[in-house]
Amino acid sequence: MFNNEKIGQRKRRKFEYEGSSSSNRTNNHAKVLDNRSVGIDSISTNFERIYNLMEKRERDREIEKGTTIWDAIKDIPDLDDTTRFRAVELLNTKTKKGIFFKMSPEERSA
Repeated sequence: MFNNEKIGQRKRRKFEYEGSSSSNRTNNHAKVLDNRSVGIDSISTNFERIYNLMEKRERDREIEKGTTIWDAIKDIPDLDDTTRFRAVELLNTKTKKGIFFKMSPEERSA
């Protein structure tokens, strides 16, 4: 009779009450991936903020210089107002404006 009691009261294995070790590894792996995702999102947000700040500083510098697109276009000799207004319409993106500002007065009038 003593032998039968021992058989019925066997010790449980660790994975039976804690879950299998592979499921723990899967959970840990998911946590690591979540943390990396949050980190990448944070980095992306920071880059976007830095980019916006640099853009604002560049605009502020142009304003401090007192140079606007209109001022630069007015400095081009032999243009009538209609042509100047058309030039402003063509410079409708930041990239185009940036290129225009980098040009010398001679290049602008060519």
